[in-house]
Amino acid sequence: MGQLDPWSDGVLSREDLPRLDVEVDRLEAAADNDVECELVAALRALLTRWRDEPGLVLHWYGD
Repeated sequence: MGQLDPWSDGVLSREDLPRLDVEVDRLEAAADNDVECELVAALRALLTRWRDEPGLVLHWYGD
């Protein structure tokens, strides 16, 4: 997720899934409280849904 600019919008493609999986794994290992664990679980669920529905794209809306 380091490729995402927090100040601008973007669209992630299905080719980004492997890198996003690695990032979510890293975040999961670093999560040290319930709130962070829930956020990581929500991210993982989002990626799973995206993977299961090939027609979806993931839009990133920055601040």
